[in-house]
Amino acid sequence: MSHKAVSLDRYGDTQLRIGLDHSKDPVVFTACSRALSRSSSIFRTMLYGETVGNEPGIISRRENQIIDVHHDTLVPMTTLLCIIHSKFDQVPPALSVDELYDLVVVARKYDMMTALRPWTAKWTKILGTNTQSTQEEITKALWIYWELGQRDAFYLAARRLTVESRAPVNSCPDGLRTPPGIAEHISSFRLQTIQSLIQVFREMIQKLLVVDEQPRWCRHAAWLGPHRCESMILGSLTFCLCRAGLWPLPDAIHVKDSILELYTKLKTVVIHDIGQTTDDPRRNHQDCNPRQYLSEAVEQVMNRIPNGRIACCDDHFQDWANDIAKKNETSSESQ
Repeated sequence: MSHKAVSLDRYGDTQLRIGLDHSKDPVVFTACSRALSRSSSIFRTMLYGETVGNEPGIISRRENQIIDVHHDTLVPMTTLLCIIHSKFDQVPPALSVDELYDLVVVARKYDMMTALRPWTAKWTKILGTNTQSTQEEITKALWIYWELGQRDAFYLAARRLTVESRAPVNSCPDGLRTPPGIAEHISSFRLQTIQSLIQVFREMIQKLLVVDEQPRWCRHAAWLGPHRCESMILGSLTFCLCRAGLWPLPDAIHVKDSILELYTKLKTVVIHDIGQTTDDPRRNHQDCNPRQYLSEAVEQVMNRIPNGRIACCDDHFQDWANDIAKKNETSSESQ
């Protein structure tokens, strides 16, 4: 089998053969065993014979200081190895969400997350600027923020995923990593919000269907009087909802649109009224048009979508900060 040789250290004493599962021509890196063991507890157990613990199957063969790494792709492994061997000029200044996701997956696998810290702020800065991100890309960014301990960016991404996700929320490819419980949380809140948005219009229709058993919606209604005002509003409302694919009004569980897509449809509903009547010009039924009422009610629902914290996630970020503090303390003591 042919392979490309790359030297990371002139005095390297360990070889890593990477890309066996992804290429016919894997790359063999000459690396420093001490740099590997200092940066990664997983590599330390590989090199010094301790049990691998919860990381089975990372090595398939070890022979004459050659470690075969089957499952990891070349690009993220190259970046990690360049970092721990101080080849900083070869570390990419910017990464796409897919590239950073792959890098974080590998860094987490080998317990090398701390090696990424000098670059994480720069790499993640661009993630939230793409307004055209797919649901899969936002999900990847969410997991990146989770693993890198970026609390504020995580909650912004979680809110965006909540409002932009279409049903089903967990429709991303199998194997895509997500923070524990977050998909269920987003799915539950998505259903609640969609139900609240639809309920605004359901209640409006009930108000328009009142006969005389309670106060009517029409501002100029008279006892046993005509229902032309409500009929005009109801007709234009149901017409627009039908055109939007929302008539009859569905239950939230049957809505495939994202919250944002549903919000856009509901905000563009056009409602007509009968205006001034010829029999009494003083009565202007424009006052009865529920357009403003519905718009404000929809906005109130959207404003209830949280920007804030999720209790279980806050615990994770606090634990992450504590772990970093302990590692920094240990590093200072060793020096």
